[in-house]
Amino acid sequence: MTSAGVVTSPHTDFKTLTSTSLQSSSHPFIHIVGLYKCGTSWLLRMLCAHPQVIGWREYDPIRTALIPDRRLQRWPGLALAYARRRQNERWLQSIETFQTRSPEEVFRDTFLGRGWIPVMGHQLQEKAGKLDLTDLEALLDALLTMTDGRLRPDTAPELGGTDLTQPLGYQSIRRRDLLGLMAKVRDQIEVRETPGQFYQSLAAQVDGDTRIATKAADQIMQFRELKQISPHSRCIAIVRDARDAAISARHFESLMRSRQAPWQVRGGSALRKILAWAVRANKVIAHAQRGELVVLRYEDLKTNFAETLEALLETLELEASPSILRSIREATDFTRMSGGRAPGSDAAHEVRRGMVGEWRDAMPSTVASVAWQLAGRELSSFGYEHDGTIRPSPLVLGSTSKT
Repeated sequence: MTSAGVVTSPHTDFKTLTSTSLQSSSHPFIHIVGLYKCGTSWLLRMLCAHPQVIGWREYDPIRTALIPDRRLQRWPGLALAYARRRQNERWLQSIETFQTRSPEEVFRDTFLGRGWIPVMGHQLQEKAGKLDLTDLEALLDALLTMTDGRLRPDTAPELGGTDLTQPLGYQSIRRRDLLGLMAKVRDQIEVRETPGQFYQSLAAQVDGDTRIATKAADQIMQFRELKQISPHSRCIAIVRDARDAAISARHFESLMRSRQAPWQVRGGSALRKILAWAVRANKVIAHAQRGELVVLRYEDLKTNFAETLEALLETLELEASPSILRSIREATDFTRMSGGRAPGSDAAHEVRRGMVGEWRDAMPSTVASVAWQLAGRELSSFGYEHDGTIRPSPLVLGSTSKT
């Protein structure tokens, strides 16, 4: 294992694994790096609705290229180790142990129905996984048929953020550029190059006056690697009371299983999710204290939307006029994003209830007690109290909400 937390065969440091970076890119990226089920999709939609920003849908090319060592994250061993060593940064780095994958594995997980080009349904995913990698033109046409997708033509101009208010996907890449990326990933000898190549392919679609926003809800676990690839980027972590996040995660994962989604569905108990939140929250705290990322609270956006968003936009050096704040609020209102429902109403939908403090009624008291033992220190750091009240925190941008 190395100080950067990456294991390969042979062992190597990730600093030698990222020669393809965005050093020379004219596009300062904005990366949403977490936390899972804490409002990352909502935050991405806010940035997409800004006229100076184009956002791309969730995908993590670093996680595709590197496999986490799950042996170091098993329950309950992780819980016991974490309780003893949560203040030990070397231990936190040690659980970021990865192994690089083969170029073919990276290609298949990126393009063949599971990653950047998603295919819904187990049968179509199996069919996509058997496509021949030799003829990329034919392979891409087959994927477009499966997904009913259509790409931008090769002559299409670069994109600007003014009229684009939704996260974009692979369909927004010019055909020649997508084929070029596919060829690079397929023929790449050094897997270390692929995450940077992916981000470069996004930058190639966008005009020079527009910022680019990306989201990967668990990318805080690869934060050092991300900053090696995208050194001039601004990074944001949005946090939420871990007890609410755990409830939201269990509902979301059940929904994804019912839809036969291609991405991995984690499963597990509420307490396992609380522990996972705590490990990642500790990393957010460490990077925030070094000034390496901006921290928002989901609850602040719910109760003080305009003030919190204005602070974020100013921090990102984006225009924050009253008309822009108003248009973003209208574009990302819960009723609009949920298909017409009022906050608090249940539905089998990615946008579920939009409530703060749901855990008080939904979580058994015994589970809530253990949850505080697992994550109380981290919850307190962000201003969350044992009973669910919220106070200001110096780690959180513009934290003023009290519930």
